[in-house]
Amino acid sequence: MIFLILKIRKLASLNNNICLIAGKGDIALDAANELNKNYNLTHIILLEKNIKISKNYKSLTTNFSIKNINLIFRFLKKKNITNVLILGYVNFPKFSQINIDIKSKLILGKDFFFKNENNQTNLFKSLIKTKNINLLSPTKYLRNLLINKDDQIKIKNFKKYENAVNCNIKKIQKISSLDIGQSIIINEKRFLAIENFKGTDYMLNNLINSNFDNLIFVKFKKNNQINHIDFPVIGPDTIKLLIKFKFKAIVLFNKKTLISNKKICLELLKKAKINLIVMA
Repeated sequence: MIFLILKIRKLASLNNNICLIAGKGDIALDAANELNKNYNLTHIILLEKNIKISKNYKSLTTNFSIKNINLIFRFLKKKNITNVLILGYVNFPKFSQINIDIKSKLILGKDFFFKNENNQTNLFKSLIKTKNINLLSPTKYLRNLLINKDDQIKIKNFKKYENAVNCNIKKIQKISSLDIGQSIIINEKRFLAIENFKGTDYMLNNLINSNFDNLIFVKFKKNNQINHIDFPVIGPDTIKLLIKFKFKAIVLFNKKTLISNKKICLELLKKAKINLIVMA
């Protein structure tokens, strides 16, 4: 009887174990810190070089290449890990370079990389489910890193920029349904740029003319975007670019964006006198 109770407790403990599968970026370290503090973080799988995680969580970290996805699945099975949270940027190789079994290739399909991002993440989620892995959502496990209404920063002309976004909300919703990118640039009511697959920082660095007086940066979650795999993230590097190009406001949506180094980002915005508008 005592043996049975101990076995049940051990299984319960294993079911609470969490593995973080991480790519590049400070958000991966922030996630590791949150999971380690509030949950039972037992392993970290690094798919990209991340010096900060390797240094701070050396005993928990194992490095894998995304090309050897079968080895990752075997590792999780061997360690009896069923709860996984995926976060951070990963450079995906060509489909032919990924080492997966025939069944997995059939699930993804040979035209996996020709599909739009939402379809890719749906297929990848389907593949992970076949391995009896429970994908965890950042909205539940990383709540402290989410933007929320209490984070709003009201500087000069806050209402003016908020109204400009409200006037364009239907256009923003339309763009979010096209699966192009997660951010846009507005000058008052005029759309100047839309993010593409190269990302937010690329879009900002390629502003043709930064001599606009009322630049607004809007970051949003795309329609049908899967929280468990592809979640909007913003960090100090992007904030510094917004400061460089003299943006007047940044718009994020309540609990729909993760902020790496959140305290630093908010301090940077306050110091630069940039409005932070948090939409419902």
